[in-house]
Amino acid sequence: LAFLSFSIANIGFADQIAVMHESTDHSEIRIISSQKTDDYAVVTPFQWNIYPELSRDGRLLAFVGGPDQEHLAIQLKNLETGTIDQISETVGFVLHPAFSGDAQKLSYSEIGDNGKNHIVVFNRLTGLYDKIEDVDASLFFPQLNSDGSFIVYQKSLSKTERVLIEKYLGEDDEVELKLPSRNCMAPNISFDDRKIAFTCLVDGLWNVYMMDRASKTVEQITTSASRSFAPAFDRHGQIYYAEEVNGKFEIYVAKRVHEEWTSFPFWSLENSLYSPSLTGDTSYSQSDVSDVPSPARSSFGGLELNGKLYLIGGHQGHEHTYPPESFLDRV
Repeated sequence: LAFLSFSIANIGFADQIAVMHESTDHSEIRIISSQKTDDYAVVTPFQWNIYPELSRDGRLLAFVGGPDQEHLAIQLKNLETGTIDQISETVGFVLHPAFSGDAQKLSYSEIGDNGKNHIVVFNRLTGLYDKIEDVDASLFFPQLNSDGSFIVYQKSLSKTERVLIEKYLGEDDEVELKLPSRNCMAPNISFDDRKIAFTCLVDGLWNVYMMDRASKTVEQITTSASRSFAPAFDRHGQIYYAEEVNGKFEIYVAKRVHEEWTSFPFWSLENSLYSPSLTGDTSYSQSDVSDVPSPARSSFGGLELNGKLYLIGGHQGHEHTYPPESFLDRV
C-alpha cells in the first residue's frame, strides 16, 4: 500500500510579507521574504496603493488602489500573470481587504449611503456580494477565518469607543469579544483559527494583545511605550506589527522566547511601513514514498482544494472490513 506524502522543498524562501510603504505624495506596496531578501515594489497603475492582503498561497494580492485618496477601490492582482481586476462595486472610502484562508472569499469595508462603513464579503466562486451592516456604527478591518465560515471585525461606536465583533456568516447573532478596554482595533485571525491578535489602548498606551478563542483568555504581546498597530500572524503563530519609532512606523515581529513574548525589529525604510500581511508556506513538493511493508495497515485523510472536498484513503487486509451501513454514498 503506497501513501502520499508532502515534503517541504527548500527552493527559495517560503514565506512572503507585504506591507504598505507611505510617502507624502503616494504610497506603494512592497513584498519581501521572511528572510528579508528579494524586496520589491508591486507594479500597479495607481498613485495610491494601501492595505495589502496576500493570499496564503502567495498567488494573489488584494489591496486598496486608486488615482487619489478620494477614488479608491478594492483591487485584486494576480502575482503570477500580473493582471489587476477591480473587486469593489463602489469607488471612494473603501478599505481593509482580507481573504479567507482558502482565498474563496474576500471581505472589505466600504462606506454606505448613511455615511457609515459596512462590511462586504465577496464570494469569488459565485460572484455574489453579501453585506454586514450596523445602523449605529461603522465597521472596519474584517477578518475571515480559514474557510470563510466566520468573521471578526471592528465596530466603531465613536472615535474613542471601538469594540471587536465575532460573527458566523449567514447568522444574525454577533458576539462582542471581552477585551482589555473598549478602544481596540484591527483584529487578525491566526492560520489555525485558534487565536485573534488585535491592538488596544490601555492606560494611555497602544499595545498588541492576543485572545484564545476557546478559553477567551487575553495575553499582552507587546509592552512598548510607542504605539503598536496592525498585528498579523504568520504560519508559525508569530505576530508581525507596525511600531512607531522616531515619528515613523517600522515592522516588528513578536516571538515566544523561553515562554515569554519578545519583540524584534524586522524591516524599516526611510518612510513608514504599515499593515503587514503574510503568506503561508509557498514552496512545497508532493512525492510518493515506497510501499509500506507488512503487516497491512490503513491511512485516511482529507483536503479541500478549489471548492472541492477530496477524501484520500486506502486499506488492505482482513482486519479492515466494514459493514454495509458504513457506506452511505455521502460525505
